[in-house]
Amino acid sequence: MNQNKEVLHSIVDQLDLLATDAQVEVLANLFIRVGIKGIKNLDADNVNTANIFNIVMDDVENNGETISNALVRQGLLLLSWIDKEKI
Repeated sequence: MNQNKEVLHSIVDQLDLLATDAQVEVLANLFIRVGIKGIKNLDADNVNTANIFNIVMDDVENNGETISNALVRQGLLLLSWIDKEKI
């Protein structure tokens, strides 16, 4: 557990160097990467912006709600909020 705290502090220190929208973008992409790694029978190298939505929705349909597909969906949602703020 102590190692988790050290990693958390390190991440927060790095995020503090960025503006809020950049922090959210980094976190969103982190959620997506962690989530993709946890989706069963998926080669993460084959995931891209054109197919990520279908991959995640297929996983939800086939496996129900999982922490992995929830992380990807939350990451995508955060990225969509950043895009709305730029409009």
